[in-house]
Amino acid sequence: MHDFTPEQSENIDEIITAYLSGDVLTPEQSFKLDSWIDASAENRTQLEQMRATWRTLGQRSIALPAFHEVDTSERLARRSSVVGQIGRWRTPAWVAAGVAAVFAAFMVQRSVRAPELHAAQHFATTSGQTSNVRLDDGTVIRLGPGSRLDVAAGSGGRDVRLTGQAFFAVTHQAGAPFRVHTLSGDVKVLGTRFNVNSDSARTDLVVVDGRVELSAGTRRVEVAGGEVSHVERGDVAPAIAVSNVYSRLAWMSGAMLFNATPLARVADEIEHRFGVRVEVDSSLREHTVTAVFNDQRLPDVIDVVCRVVDANCTTVPDSGLVRMSARATRM
Repeated sequence: MHDFTPEQSENIDEIITAYLSGDVLTPEQSFKLDSWIDASAENRTQLEQMRATWRTLGQRSIALPAFHEVDTSERLARRSSVVGQIGRWRTPAWVAAGVAAVFAAFMVQRSVRAPELHAAQHFATTSGQTSNVRLDDGTVIRLGPGSRLDVAAGSGGRDVRLTGQAFFAVTHQAGAPFRVHTLSGDVKVLGTRFNVNSDSARTDLVVVDGRVELSAGTRRVEVAGGEVSHVERGDVAPAIAVSNVYSRLAWMSGAMLFNATPLARVADEIEHRFGVRVEVDSSLREHTVTAVFNDQRLPDVIDVVCRVVDANCTTVPDSGLVRMSARATRM
């Protein structure tokens, strides 16, 4: 049991305000907040009530500009940007053909940007609507129905605040973690793909690739690819491995997001999405793909992926088998 002096009580008010606002707490602030919560059941109940009130009154919008809804039908036609990366294994002759193929197969929608460098950005979807977003750092996001995403000003796209659900394909930047802040917990990564579903009481995390840290205050757990965890009422659940991580992503329908993702992982997802087998030549498995597919047919997906990694692809008739093999070296 901890007793708080008047000076400490005043300080805890500031920490609670920062916590409810989604700000990143220092280790000292996190320790003080956890100590205050553990001091009494009344404090824990009070924090839950403040969370609910904060959400109901929309206090976060006082400190942040209003959200702008993303108009998918209008902006997809007018302001689409290509996402496609051909790794260091590409040949110069492939660049023009690759851009053409990628442009035809997949696009990522951008939101309206303020003119200032690293200005705050705000994205929102209505009920029944999804939207693809690309941030300044190259991170690609699928925003779920009825969800909102803030990108903090000055963070270079590396600190975001989420209400609702989103799938993230994060661009790796050494020494610059990507953080997702929610009312009930925080997610920190360096470069990976994962899904976050959050409301005021709980945050669910599904990790497809890489490793992610899920935290609430000073409580934290590492979650690896193929594992899930959650935060509820300040408690962080242990990571649990699941047999089919893609079954937790049904809301994404036919959308697939890759960001410097090894071809082996891309092939694995294609197998689960389309119910086929994909054999990848060992010399190609670490080649990477950066792409966003929105409900494309299997032949189109295979065609683009194989062009991006400069591979030969064949489909064995009536077998459900796709083979990706390295092209013969030209003399």
